[in-house]
Amino acid sequence: MTKFSAADLNNKLENLGIKNGDTIMIHGDAIILNFISGESYLDKIKLFRDALIKKIGKNGTLLVPTFNYNFLKKKKFDPLKDKSQIGFFSETFRLIEKKNRSCHPVFSFLIIGKNKKKLINTGINDCFGKNSIFKKFHDLNGKILTFGCGFNRITFAIHVEEMFGVNYRYHKYFKGIIKKKKKYLKINKLSYYVRNLNLNNDLNLFKLKRLLIKQKKIKIIKFGRVSAEMVKAKDFFLTGIKKLKKNPNYLIEIGAKNIDVNRNLKQKL
Repeated sequence: MTKFSAADLNNKLENLGIKNGDTIMIHGDAIILNFISGESYLDKIKLFRDALIKKIGKNGTLLVPTFNYNFLKKKKFDPLKDKSQIGFFSETFRLIEKKNRSCHPVFSFLIIGKNKKKLINTGINDCFGKNSIFKKFHDLNGKILTFGCGFNRITFAIHVEEMFGVNYRYHKYFKGIIKKKKKYLKINKLSYYVRNLNLNNDLNLFKLKRLLIKQKKIKIIKFGRVSAEMVKAKDFFLTGIKKLKKNPNYLIEIGAKNIDVNRNLKQKL
């Protein structure tokens, strides 16, 4: 099996259109670690991280999701200790970058680079709305990158749904406590735009993906036996909004479950 070196990773990122100064949000699956050189998973993640940081340069910013849903039940969140619940890739990344984790009690990110201070404490009371980190990422002309996990894992889609105001989601509010350094911050009203489970629908971004491919707004390359994909947040947002105006159910499949066929990973969206 081919193992990618730092130079190979640089070429892959080049082919995806990643450039110096870019703001990147990456969704990854642990399967990609099988194709990266290194003695351990930590070594492989570090090599991958270093290649990304080198490619975007000192003016770039990297965001890695480290979501944790326990806050919704336990009402507590410690960004230094609570694990990521969205897979081995994300959790391994957290182990080496946990000091760079944002304080959002559910949708936290590891943030490295120029815009860290601008993003790190954004929207602690807002998950996907106009005050959220997803809106800031959009405003920064961010690029969404998937490695091995498939297009349906792009959480930015919920920001699109909230900005449009789809009728199959509604605002649900939570409260609790965040540990920030040695202090505790009380959250009185966390706004989460949740799916109405009674409507029996699931996120389905494959129609959007096919359209973006047709419009040549997605770059796709092979990464070992899987794919890596890159789309600009603005292209994703504008195309999604345009289609929702014509069909308010464009981003879902009614009556379908577990649509993420790439890894059959159930994500709480």
